[in-house]
Amino acid sequence: MAVCTVPNTTILFIIYKRIINLLYFRIFFILNNSIRKIFNQYAEQLFKISFLPKPNIERLLDTEIQQLNGQIITNKTCYAQLYSKLITEDIDRERNQMDLIEAKFSEFELIDALKILKPPESTKSAVYKWFETFRLNTIRLEHINTNYVNKLQMNFEESNQIIISNMEESLVNKFLENKDAIF
Repeated sequence: MAVCTVPNTTILFIIYKRIINLLYFRIFFILNNSIRKIFNQYAEQLFKISFLPKPNIERLLDTEIQQLNGQIITNKTCYAQLYSKLITEDIDRERNQMDLIEAKFSEFELIDALKILKPPESTKSAVYKWFETFRLNTIRLEHINTNYVNKLQMNFEESNQIIISNMEESLVNKFLENKDAIF
């Protein structure tokens, strides 16, 4: 049976997901700093113009901070769940794809082996000829399987490259569109 290897694009997906993760944390860090600066400015202005005593203002600000922190934690949790599902689905998809490929190869091998497999005659030369034919057919079948796997991997890699380039282009466009809003 032909040995199926995991396509090189799996490594690209892992790297791509890590880049997305790093971008998320970078944007998250920028967003948190922006919220912190705005909140501090808001607190300073509130202390200056408010008629309430300072402890009451601090209590109100603490309530607002707790709500903001709760929302930030919820956002982080949602992102972590989304990231986890993305990785899990990719692993399952690749596992299913490899199982299908291995099943197809085993079917082809079994069918071809059953077509050719006939008991040899009882002479030594007939057994040798049968064995040599069986060995040559096995080599041919291995070559066919290897070519088939290579074609599948090339198609898979091309498809993934198209998907990756589209996703990168989309992410860059979204990042550039939202760049002014974040900063």
